Amino acid sequence: METRKSTDRIIAPFISSLPLGETSVGVIRSKDFAIPATLSFYIAGHNGMPSTKSLDKNIVRLKASDTHEVLAEALPPRNDTAVKVTWNLAKFAGKTGYFEATDGDDRAAYAWLAFGRFDPPVVKVPGAAQYRRTLTAVEIAAALKITELEPQILSLLTTKETETETRIAAAKALPEISANPAAHAQPLAAILRDVTAPGALREAVAAVLQQDGSPATLSAFIEAINAAPQKLALSLAKSLAASRAGAESLLAAVAAGKASPRLLQDVNLVERLKVSRPADLDARIARLTANLPAADMAIEALLKDRIRSFDRTKASPQRGQKVFQTNCAACHSIGGVGAHVGPQLDGMGIRGLTRLCEDILDPSRNVDAAFRYNTYVMTNGDVLAGIPRREEGDTITIADSTGKEVQISKSKVKRTVQSNLSLMPSNFGEIIKPDDFYDLMSYLLAQVK
Repeated sequence: METRKSTDRIIAPFISSLPLGETSVGVIRSKDFAIPATLSFYIAGHNGMPSTKSLDKNIVRLKASDTHEVLAEALPPRNDTAVKVTWNLAKFAGKTGYFEATDGDDRAAYAWLAFGRFDPPVVKVPGAAQYRRTLTAVEIAAALKITELEPQILSLLTTKETETETRIAAAKALPEISANPAAHAQPLAAILRDVTAPGALREAVAAVLQQDGSPATLSAFIEAINAAPQKLALSLAKSLAASRAGAESLLAAVAAGKASPRLLQDVNLVERLKVSRPADLDARIARLTANLPAADMAIEALLKDRIRSFDRTKASPQRGQKVFQTNCAACHSIGGVGAHVGPQLDGMGIRGLTRLCEDILDPSRNVDAAFRYNTYVMTNGDVLAGIPRREEGDTITIADSTGKEVQISKSKVKRTVQSNLSLMPSNFGEIIKPDDFYDLMSYLLAQVK
């Protein structure tokens, strides 16, 4: 057993062949279980040095209990960070099978694999049960607003040894159970500034602090944005811009050279700033971005480069499917696998390479009106953004950028701002490395039915 980080930045228990030495080999099998229609899990590890040809000796498989036939299989991603694998098992659903992992590589380095985070949990990961119970307890405490558990929730959040997913849940729970969340601004700000903390946790903490306009919290935001990678910096900036004080602080930081002016070229951040209404916004943005290449020029250059560099003979649709599962399946589906926040992508390949590149790298260029988002300013100062899904009585249900459905009370909405933009992140050109992007294009181009 070991704890390991995944591509979604969550740290969780994994079954691994690494702790006992990479030269060791062996096979481990789960107990028999009823095969679900879809099974996802995370896998990390290697099959030799990254620069060498994979020998495919380390592998995980789903096998039929009666015939031992291989029904599905996956190789470790040749990466220490676990990636998500999703198997469509509809044609085997209800039959009995088992999960088998083989470490057949006895080399001294880059010769291990690890797996965990099964959904549904057909494979029991030792050590995960207590973690899951604690996570569930935090979620229940938040749902029932059990204020007596505020000290325990805060302790889980601020303890580095707590699993990341539980810490994120604790951050989201704190405003629900605390009469005065601002009283915890100091320890929360410490997490925000901690460059070693997982990005997903810092984003969750930023959402809690976004309405705290105290100088200490605003300073923590700017410090975090200044040191964060572009993707995280942009996410933190959006939280900071949710209040007028935060928006003013962000613009002042850019003017002082403490935050990148490129942040102000993101259309979604500018939309958030407009909702908060800082003084002379348009003029300030124009002045702060005057010496930068226009955002649309940068996007056009990126589009031309990616289209020109795509080589169908080198790109792999198999690898591209994994890129899709990691980056896209939270909002889109293919073949019934994935979520339905954004458009389903079956048959997407008929659009051709150029349009697919535009849809991914410049998502607001051709956004369907049905998938534009709204920004909701709440009476308590919170700012929520998402695609409207349905209304039932006083409740509006929206889908946020992670694919999660969020319920809003109409009576607590102070103002609604409709956007012409896509909820899809506009920085996939930075998030997805070029080789992975070309594999994703190969996979999407193959979707012609």
